Amino acid sequence: MEGIPLPEPLVGEQRDTSATVTGLHPGINYTCVAVTFTPWQISPPQNITYSTSEIVPTGSPEAFEAVVGQRQVVFTWSPPPVTQRNGVITSYTLSCSPSPSSLPQSPSSQSGSLTATGFSPNTLHSCSLTATNSQGSGPPSIRIFITLEDFVFN
Repeated sequence: MEGIPLPEPLVGEQRDTSATVTGLHPGINYTCVAVTFTPWQISPPQNITYSTSEIVPTGSPEAFEAVVGQRQVVFTWSPPPVTQRNGVITSYTLSCSPSPSSLPQSPSSQSGSLTATGFSPNTLHSCSLTATNSQGSGPPSIRIFITLEDFVFN
């Protein structure tokens, strides 16, 4: 996965029958190539694949913004940094207070935007966004504050 540093190569000792790879990131599929050397031959390469378990994201969505339109607000964002996703982001959750009357369900991980309606005019709304993978939701994004002016509704 782009942005994830690779672990250091391992070279075993003469009688080693196992090796431990350290520095792996959660929620990543790794493929290693193992080769055995003896004084008489070199074995064919063997691919070994391993998936690390996901953990809750440690990063929040970035570039979280809102554009106020007529009777709606369009929210946009970028995913958390790749090294802080800790797995595959499956959804995002928008939270606003006070909550608008029509808050959409969690958008998919691919969308990067959603439109919400039902915000009260002349009311300060505070909104944030969280990213979720199979293990749970990560920390909230920066909180943004929006107000729909009364003239938007006329």
